[in-house]
Amino acid sequence: MLGNHPAATHCSAGGWPNNLGFSSAACAPNTNSASSTAGIYTVATTSLSLSSVFNSGGKVTGGDSVNLSDNSSGASTYGAITDWFDFEHTFRVWGSLGSAGSTLFPDASLTAPCTGPSGTNCAIQDFSLDSGDIKLLGRSGDGVNLNETFVAGGACPTQVHGNQVVSTAPYCRTTPAPFYDDSVLAPDYTSSPACTAAGNVWVAVPSRTFLKNAIELMLDGVGDDDGLCESNERCLYTPNFGAYQGHGDLNTCTFVDGVITGVTMYGHALNGR
Repeated sequence: MLGNHPAATHCSAGGWPNNLGFSSAACAPNTNSASSTAGIYTVATTSLSLSSVFNSGGKVTGGDSVNLSDNSSGASTYGAITDWFDFEHTFRVWGSLGSAGSTLFPDASLTAPCTGPSGTNCAIQDFSLDSGDIKLLGRSGDGVNLNETFVAGGACPTQVHGNQVVSTAPYCRTTPAPFYDDSVLAPDYTSSPACTAAGNVWVAVPSRTFLKNAIELMLDGVGDDDGLCESNERCLYTPNFGAYQGHGDLNTCTFVDGVITGVTMYGHALNGR
């Protein structure tokens, strides 16, 4: 999704192989392909230049209310730091203070570690998304428009209703390798006998259906702990692109059943810094 090149729209696979279920022209669904309705999930994506989205990390501009070693600017000298692990949320760490005026990545002066000698200046760096981000924050629904607001105790956002799903299924290839080369797909064969009778290779991807904008909460004693949000599991709403999906207390919303049912859906109280 991210690359250091001009923005351009193209097709790529949510799983593999690339472009499964799409024609090579303009990312249009390939209506002759069974995979466009039953195959590995694919989605047309937009490439973004790094400079357009890298306001997602940098020095904090105020102190961290949890950390015991920073000053009111979120800074300290290396030798004075005794609290290396306690922060307001898990997307904060100690790093370099950087040069004067540096606040956001990819400023090279911020990439150095916070390490000795004892007089080295360090600062708390925050890798959560900026609340003003217009590319990655709150746009997991269609990649362009803002998702509905997560309201604790209210109906879950439309983007995480039970019909907002991804499905995977077996598919046919003309050759077994390389797995990422979409030129070897044989989408006209929708069953293993037909595929292999034509001299092709049937790839037995398990058939699964799961929510596309949520992940399963792991090791909670519920579900199969595969990370996919499926029926009757406890899950985390994922409104953003990337690792950061909010911070703060976890609250629940009222899940709206569809293909997926019975989910207990959680979301973070805060999204963006």
